Amino acid sequence: MSARDREAWTIDDIRREFERYSALVNAADLAPSTKSTYLAHADRFVRWLAGEVHIAPGRRPSA
Repeated sequence: MSARDREAWTIDDIRREFERYSALVNAADLAPSTKSTYLAHADRFVRWLAGEVHIAPGRRPSA
């Protein structure tokens, strides 16, 4: 385990890494819909970590 692995990441660190990820996805030879999917899900996760997204409980399936 490297020293970096033992460090706590701040939300700013995570957002910076998301920007790097976004640049890689956008530069990749992928379909536009694939890029959108990759970025939308990752963005939502980062925003959830930052406390900006709240997941409402879903409906329970009927028995």
